[in-house]
Amino acid sequence: MRYELLKDANPRETLFQKGREALANADLIAVLLGTGTKNIDVFTLAAKIAETLFSASQEEIASELSRVAGLGSAQQARIQAALELGRRYYQFLRQSIRHPEDVLPHLWDISARNQEYFVSISLNGAHEIIRRRTISIGLLNSSQIHPREVFAPAISDRAAALILAHNHPSGQVYPSENDRAVQVRLREAGRLLGIEILDHLIVSGNKFFSFQEQGLT
Repeated sequence: MRYELLKDANPRETLFQKGREALANADLIAVLLGTGTKNIDVFTLAAKIAETLFSASQEEIASELSRVAGLGSAQQARIQAALELGRRYYQFLRQSIRHPEDVLPHLWDISARNQEYFVSISLNGAHEIIRRRTISIGLLNSSQIHPREVFAPAISDRAAALILAHNHPSGQVYPSENDRAVQVRLREAGRLLGIEILDHLIVSGNKFFSFQEQGLT
C-alpha cells in the first residue's frame, strides 16, 4: 500500500482548503510529523510510515515503527498517540445509545456554557451516533427552533432517530413551558418525517433532565 508523496505538495494547505478527506494516508502522516530529519525529508519518511502502518498488525505496529529508518522516538510516540486517539474517537462515536447517561459525554461542553445551546444528535438504525450539530445559540424560544433547522440535517445524515439537547445556564434543569412546547412541535414533525426523537435532554453542570425518562417524549 505504498504511496509516494510529491515533493512540491503542501498537504497542510490541502487539508485547510479541501478537508482531511482529500489527503492520502502519507499526506496525513506528513501533516502529523511536520518536518523530516537531517537525512530524510518528511515526504519520504511519511511514505515509509504509511507503508509500515498498513502492512503491520496492531500488535506489531510499535516494533515495526522502531525499524523505520530516520524515525526518532518522539515521532514514533506522536504516531502511536494519533493512532490511539483515532481508535478512542471511533469507539466513542460508535457507542450505541441505550440510556440518557450514554449521551452525557457528548454534551459536556454545552453543560457549562453561559449561553443556551440547542443541539441535535443524529443516530443510525443501531442508535449509534452519526453526527452532532448545533442548531441554535442564545436565548431559546419555540419560534427559533424550527423543525426545518432540526430535521434537514438529519435527513442529510440519513438518520433513523434523533436525540435533542439543550443547556440551562441557570443551573435549573426542569423543563420550562417553552421547552415543552418545542419538544411537542419537534416530536410531531419527526412523526411526519419518520424520524423518531428518542429523547430530549436538558443539561447544566453535572445535572440533567430526560424527557424520555419522565414520559414526556
